[in-house]
Amino acid sequence: MADRVEVVKAGSGQVLWFESPEGRPSATPTVGIKDSGGAVLSAAADTNVTLDTASTTINATASVGDKAITLTAITGIVVGRDYLITNSLSQKERILVTGINSSTMVINLAEAIEYAYAATDTFEGTRFSYTLQSADIATLGELYSATAVYTAGGVTRTHKSAYDVVLHPLENPLTFAGIKSRWPDISQQEFEEQRGEDYARQRDDAWEIVKRDLRRQGKRPALLITGEDLEDWAYAVLALYLTEAGVKVLRGPEAFEALEYWREKVTLEKNDALASLKWHDDDEDEALGAAESEGVRLDFYR
Repeated sequence: MADRVEVVKAGSGQVLWFESPEGRPSATPTVGIKDSGGAVLSAAADTNVTLDTASTTINATASVGDKAITLTAITGIVVGRDYLITNSLSQKERILVTGINSSTMVINLAEAIEYAYAATDTFEGTRFSYTLQSADIATLGELYSATAVYTAGGVTRTHKSAYDVVLHPLENPLTFAGIKSRWPDISQQEFEEQRGEDYARQRDDAWEIVKRDLRRQGKRPALLITGEDLEDWAYAVLALYLTEAGVKVLRGPEAFEALEYWREKVTLEKNDALASLKWHDDDEDEALGAAESEGVRLDFYR
């Protein structure tokens, strides 16, 4: 689930990630940055763009249903990342790497492959990154836009992303320890392709849903110094998200009853959270002045 990225004002080395679903770009993409009003912060250029270094070939026949592939090289391949494989018939599929054997050049996959592959078929990383420049993150603000232009499959394509410049990104209160303490049974139900990730993707997605809903209420997540008041709401969203995916969070109830329970719970916890929000850093200076500390404040707009 994509959402606006939060980057820290004047922080060095921060990057924005892009994905080229059509295949590896044939040349280094260009990326340009504008503020929310459309003023150019960094002109479109490839200077600060880096392509995923993984680009190799399959080195042994792989049959339909296999969950491991032998490669010519494993340089730059990262466990937990998606890659694209293509055969001589131009059949393509995305694969998720779950393990790498550096001595045999064999990678393990989360799911069995759907097509057959032979030696010299391609294995490609399709991600690329843009390193944010000082002009891109010099001023606090929302909805800055990053526009990437690249060529893949002989076609020029455009991908846009948005980010906010903040002083203190609101930390995700959802932890695996919190999940286990609330719902011990689900620790044994993690999806095979995510084994060992401790529901990290679902926790991130649930947190993005909460922050997105806050914005719909006219409230900036970056102005909250702590996410403590949002914790129960976020766990309810996570429970609903997991239940919809087939994870049995509650013992006993049938699936439709569990879904109805968590939908009602999300509404209840959301209303409670919005009624108790506090500690708003209105001027975003990481310090609470007297006016900012005067109890509950719901009407903070920027």
